[in-house]
Order: sequence, then C-alpha cells, then structure tokens
Amino acid sequence: MRFIFAIALLFTMHASADVLRSDEQQALLETLEQADAARSSDPSTLSKAINRISPVDLHPADFNYYRYLKAYSLYFQGDSVSAVSLLKRIEQEASGDTYFRAVALLTNLYSLQGAWREGLEITTTLTRSLGDITTVRVRSQVLGAMSVFYNQLGDYQSAEFYATQLINTTDIPRLGCAGRGALAEALLNQNRLDALKSVLDEWISYCEQADEAMLVALLHSFLAQAYIDEVRVEDAYQVLSNQLDRVQAINYPALTARVLSQMAKTELLRGELENAKSFASRALAAQPSQVYQPALVMAFDVLYQVSEAQQQYQQALVYLKSYYDSQRQLNDDTEVRERVIQQQRIANLESQTRIDLLGKENALLRTQSELAEQQSSNNRLALALAFTLVLMLLLLTYRSRRLQHRLRRIAETDELTGVANRHHFNKLAKNRIDEANVRNKQMAFVLFDLDHFKDVNDTYGHLTGDLVLKQAINAVRSVCRSDDLIGRMGGEEFAILLPGCSIDKALELAESCRRAIEELCRQTNDLPINLTASFGVADAATTGYEFEALFAGADAALYQSKSMGRNQVYQYAEGQLQTMQPTLA
Repeated sequence: MRFIFAIALLFTMHASADVLRSDEQQALLETLEQADAARSSDPSTLSKAINRISPVDLHPADFNYYRYLKAYSLYFQGDSVSAVSLLKRIEQEASGDTYFRAVALLTNLYSLQGAWREGLEITTTLTRSLGDITTVRVRSQVLGAMSVFYNQLGDYQSAEFYATQLINTTDIPRLGCAGRGALAEALLNQNRLDALKSVLDEWISYCEQADEAMLVALLHSFLAQAYIDEVRVEDAYQVLSNQLDRVQAINYPALTARVLSQMAKTELLRGELENAKSFASRALAAQPSQVYQPALVMAFDVLYQVSEAQQQYQQALVYLKSYYDSQRQLNDDTEVRERVIQQQRIANLESQTRIDLLGKENALLRTQSELAEQQSSNNRLALALAFTLVLMLLLLTYRSRRLQHRLRRIAETDELTGVANRHHFNKLAKNRIDEANVRNKQMAFVLFDLDHFKDVNDTYGHLTGDLVLKQAINAVRSVCRSDDLIGRMGGEEFAILLPGCSIDKALELAESCRRAIEELCRQTNDLPINLTASFGVADAATTGYEFEALFAGADAALYQSKSMGRNQVYQYAEGQLQTMQPTLA
C-alpha cells in the first residue's frame, strides 16, 4: 500500500551573523526560526507566524527563508501547486542550505503530484551532491527527502537504503524520527511485518520523546495496518482508537483519511456496520482533493460491503462502481510508477554497460599502444591483442543486446502471471484491432475479474493470493487458442483479445474459462478456497473496431455480471446486456 505523505525533515536555519538587521527585522527573523523549529510538532504555529509577517518588512537576506516556510505551510494545508511554484523560484535564486532545503521539499511535492520523472531528475542531482554536502543537517534532509520520494514511487528497497543512511547519519531527534518513519513505511510495503513490529514500539517511543505528534500517529497507523493484514482485528482497533483524537487535532487531510478508512475497515471486521459506515464516510469527507487514493479504495469497499449486508442493493451498486473506479485509478497510477522505475533501471544498466565497454576498450587500446612502442618483433602480439579487442567488443555488444532484450521483456510482461502487462496489452490489442478492421475480420474482447479476490488476500495472505492468480491464469491459458492475447489490467482484472472470433464463439470460450477457474479447487489441493470469476464479452460487430469501445462494452458487461451475482458471462449487445448463465457443477 502506498501512502502519499511527505515526512517533515526540515531543520532550523540560522541567518548569517554578519548580516546587519534592524531590531524589527531581527524580531521577525526570530519569529521565523521559532515557527521553523515547531513546524512538524505544531504546524499551526508555522501557519500563524507566516500569516502575521509581511514580506516587505523582512531583511532581503531572509526573504527566501520566508518563502521556503510559506511553501511548507501551503503544502501542509494541501495546496501543493502553489508550494511547488514558490519552491521553483527559490531553486533558481538561492544557493547553499536554502537551495538544498527547497529542492528536498520540492522532491516530496513532486511525489504528491505524481510527477515521477521530474522527481527522479532531482533525486539524481541530489545523489551526485551528497558527497559535496558537509553540513550534517542538510545532508540529513536530503537523505530524508530521497527516502520519502522512493517510498511514494514504490521503489521500497531504495527508500530503505536512504532511510537507514539518515538514521545512521543524524543525532537530531526530529530527523532521526523522520528517518524511522520512512523506514517503517518501506518495511510495511515490502510486507516485512515481523521486522517492522520488532522495532515499532521503540521507534514510537523515540518519536514521542522528539515531540513529533504527526510521525507518532503515522507510526501507529503502520502498526494498525500490520495488524489488519494479519487479521488481528481487536489489536488494530485498540491502536486506532487511541490515536483518533491525536489525528483529528493534527488535521492533516491525508493522515486523517488514512486512519479513518483503517478504522472503518476494522469496525467492518468487528461486525459494527453502522460504525464502519460512519468512519468510511468521514474518510471520504476528510480528503476532498482525493490525494490519498488507497484510503478512497478502502472507504468505498467498506461502504459497499455495509450496504450489501444491510440489503440496500441500489446503494451498494453505487458504492461498488465507485470502488472499481478508484481501484482502477490506483492501478493506473501504480502502472505508471512501475514503468518509470523500469525505465530508470534500464537506463542505468545501459549507461553502466556503455561505461564498461568504453573502459575495457580504453584499457585494451592503452595496452596495444604500449606494445606498439616496443620492438617491431612484437607486431604479432599487437595483432593478437587487436583481434582480442574486436572479439571482446563483439562479445560485450552481444551481451548488451541480450540484456536489453531481457529488460524489454520484463517491462512488457506481468511478473507474477507471465501474461502481458496493461501497457503492453493495450499497445498490441490496438494494432491487432486496426489490422482486423482493414482486413474485415471478426474480433471479440473479454474482460474478467476474480470474484471476492480481496477476501482471499485478507483471509489467507498475499502468498496464497499470488498462487490463486497464477492458477487461474494457467486455467484460462489451457482454454484459449495460441493466437489469443491475454493481459493483466491490474489487481485481479484480466482481458483477452480474440482475433477472428465471432460473438458466439467468444461467449463459448468465456464460459469455458469460467468453468475452468471454477473447477480449480476440485482439481488441486493447492487452493484452499472456492474460486469463481465474472466475465464481460463484446465484439467489434457491435461496438466498432476501436479498442476503447470494445473495452468499454466488455467492461459494462463485466459490471453487470458482478452486480447480478457474479460467476456469470454477460454479453454487450447494442446498449443492452445478455447473459450466459453458468453451468452448475
């Protein structure tokens, strides 16, 4: 689970002693420094101080300091766009500590806005600058900003690396607390719950002593999420209940939405439906900008399940659609972040390969040059070395191309199931649909979703969930033809493109897939659950030869299949839905 939360890593900046200020200007500077020191433990102090100060009354040397704190205040209030604008101006005008503070916060804000490539450019610059930074506080802030950014990007190993460096670098309690918060998030998202729980009580105590209320609440939220993942409902309830007043007093929208949605999930698991409904509604109201997408998904899921349990089926359908929309948006964002990570890794590997090739070539050329200066009797040796050089260059070039081919395959394939990922599937599907249109060939499209798959993860754990996904796709592959294209759209949702297939044959194939998935538990002891899937089918004869139209038709049919009880195959036909009822086992 990804949590968009830029941990406060900012430290008090002292003005140069050789700047001459009036008494009023000195008093304003001291006000800024006091607000800076308290900004993460008492954010309201910063906001009040910024609102009281007029920039024209400041000494010119303190103006960027004021703008920096203004940007931080805007960010905390949720106005990241205005904050980014201010920080970019500081980036262009400032130098030294002020520059690094602004750039570090700008990195965090880029992660809030999903500007991953811009954030990667800044982190690359910061990485190169680490060796040149001699101020411990500045270095600590840069390490913290990078750990936060990589957590939001989804590169949790890099986040863990930089957070650990921060903890080992700083002796300042505030920054040490921030490093522990970033490391806790990285461990949680890597599902290393035992390692997290073994240190979390100590880290919470550390942050309480540092008087970092927001980070204390966040660490408790991580602990509660670990309990929820392990279905330790009462433990999660106790942790969250004790933090509600603290979270509401802090009044940071993303944190409030996270804790309220967790509370809603916990109350649902406890069977307290009205409480679950109340907390889920409050979670949605807490973040009007919808900045923390996982909280939306969790809140809509709880509202759907509560409405269904209370037999309010019309309202349940509304919440179910909202849940799917927010889940799909989250999947799209996850796909973008994974693609950025893959592209960055490919670029790094290609760059390193070129460096290695140049290094080996230069080394061999130097050796050849030295030998050429010796006696002419060494000509044979020089020729042999030249031949070796060519042979090694050819070998390295071959290995580089193989590496690029392997990396390209990784970037196009879903790692767990082995089918095409969403980006690659969409690209291939559009090409095949265009070709079928030109040649006037039939084309059908199937969307299917494993029913109640989230319950599998919640009940049996993610390892069993991964096994279920792989077994289900293997069952579908055994039914599909060799030229059918299968892709993972995100989570438990998959698509099949059926070239040269009429709607009748597509419905038959979808029904065969449904039966194959339903039969899994009878055929193997590996799956401890009864697994079913819902299908939606559309064909080009009805929707036209446009990928988006085929997808929308199949999606509408899939939505109807789920709303009518699941484990069925529905067909989209000119604005009305037709169903193929499942065969009873």
